[in-house]
Amino acid sequence: MEPWIKAWSDPVAGLRGTSANMCLADLRGDGEYNLVVADLAKRIRVYKGTQIAWESQLMDMPVAVEVFYSEQGKPAVPSLAVASGANLFIYKNAKPYFKFTLPNIDLSPDETSLWEALKTDSVSPIDALRTLSMLRERDIVLSTRSQELLSYDAPEAQVDFIQKNKEAPLLQSTFITCMTCVKKDQESDGSLSMLILGTEHRGIYILDHTGSAILKKVELPAVPSILSVSGLYSAEYRVLVVCRDAKVYMVKNGELMTSVIELETQACGLVRVDKHIFVGTIDQKIHCYHLKGRKMYSIYLPLPITNMQLLHMSITRNYKGLLVALADGSVRLYKDKNVVNTFATEEKIIGMTFGIYGREEGALVLNFKNGGLLVKMLHRRANLEAKGGLVGPPPEQDMPLNVPKKTKLYVEQAQREKDVASNMYTAFLKDMCSVRLRAAQSFLKTQNSGDVLTSSASNSNVRLNAFVQGIGPVFTLQLEVENLGKESIQGVLLTYIYSPALYKLTEPLVSFPVLLPTVKHCVQQEVTCVDRSGLADAIKVLLVAGDSALPLVSANLQMPATELSLFD
Repeated sequence: MEPWIKAWSDPVAGLRGTSANMCLADLRGDGEYNLVVADLAKRIRVYKGTQIAWESQLMDMPVAVEVFYSEQGKPAVPSLAVASGANLFIYKNAKPYFKFTLPNIDLSPDETSLWEALKTDSVSPIDALRTLSMLRERDIVLSTRSQELLSYDAPEAQVDFIQKNKEAPLLQSTFITCMTCVKKDQESDGSLSMLILGTEHRGIYILDHTGSAILKKVELPAVPSILSVSGLYSAEYRVLVVCRDAKVYMVKNGELMTSVIELETQACGLVRVDKHIFVGTIDQKIHCYHLKGRKMYSIYLPLPITNMQLLHMSITRNYKGLLVALADGSVRLYKDKNVVNTFATEEKIIGMTFGIYGREEGALVLNFKNGGLLVKMLHRRANLEAKGGLVGPPPEQDMPLNVPKKTKLYVEQAQREKDVASNMYTAFLKDMCSVRLRAAQSFLKTQNSGDVLTSSASNSNVRLNAFVQGIGPVFTLQLEVENLGKESIQGVLLTYIYSPALYKLTEPLVSFPVLLPTVKHCVQQEVTCVDRSGLADAIKVLLVAGDSALPLVSANLQMPATELSLFD
């Protein structure tokens, strides 16, 4: 039975929202859950069933969408938070409620004093640029104005930029990169919750339950990109932070912990299942870590990961799994390290969320790259265990092998080997050394034998390597001439002594104007056997110099016999 049932689709919805910009929430407190999508085209849309219940325009590009409860009541009506730029827009009952803007960050006193000095022209632009460069090298966070000034190369453009901006106040706002929420006192639905924001300037802000004030700020070593939280704020809570330096940091009760998870590549997804942390990376892997930071295992995927989501069901059944969307549009459901189910779609998935839609638990909403929406419902009787109903290793490993019984001869032989194990190992090493010695001797003999000669008849030091290739009647002589001395040799000739009645050479004389030290000169000589009976004889190769009566080096090549059938 297929566990996923297609409930509804809208291929022309025209929405492009990431997983962070999608959520399923009961916005009116009537038990009817709606789909909220913040589009990258600066709009927010709420679906009720298959119809659009509400739509509104946004001031800036949305970063994340989150639902939190700012007050308790019956019924409990949540607030919808949309992070956009440096602002947090809060909606309630499908109406704008209020806007919260993050405060400006504190800049370095050195940078502030420098721009104050530029106002009064007490510092030259060259000195100001040198000071800003030194502050950047010290890893001090600079304002956007200073960073833009350092990006100019022409001195005229730098001076013009300073003149235009030196009178304006030096303020630097931050931007929200990710968002999540943590329960304040209770884990139950409808209890007060608090927003947690990650910012571009390496900080995490924890807001109060109203979303209008900052309770705590935590500094991070890098810019956060993904947040995941567990626990209660009033008791104990832990925030997992994936940063852009390919590391996962942990914040416990508002304090940055020393334990850090270092990844091989950049992370593209983070899902926490109880005490296990699943981190998807761009190298097509999913790494599983314990909550304390110990790595447990890795899952290798055939394609890159586009989305990761937690499948959590607590009403119809108690089940937690990992949903992974791949680049080809397929979606996989994992239970621990085992694949439970896989289904394919026709488009690439850019957004995915799981939860309650309408009044039905187990809804999976997919947003495709072409703007379409797809809603799939999980069958209530679907088998969410591994194939065969088993989770873990295959059952074949528990089946005993048909191993024959040990005979008395085998037992005696095994005991004898145990008694003389050291002697056997010594004999093995001795035989291995003997094999290596014979191999080295054979290799040396091969190198020094054959048609490789070095001159000793003169003061020169020349090596001549000669080889014969072919089976006839046409052969090829491969000749390599190398000067082993430290000085060059000039006017060297290569010639042959052979029987013209048996062989014919294309170039009986080859001239080398100069032989440079340690440089190999290769010559190919074509030899044709003209004797119809296929007789073989030796060909002598001579390397002579013009100023010497003796050859520098010579080699005798015994030519192979030619098969008579080759002349036909």
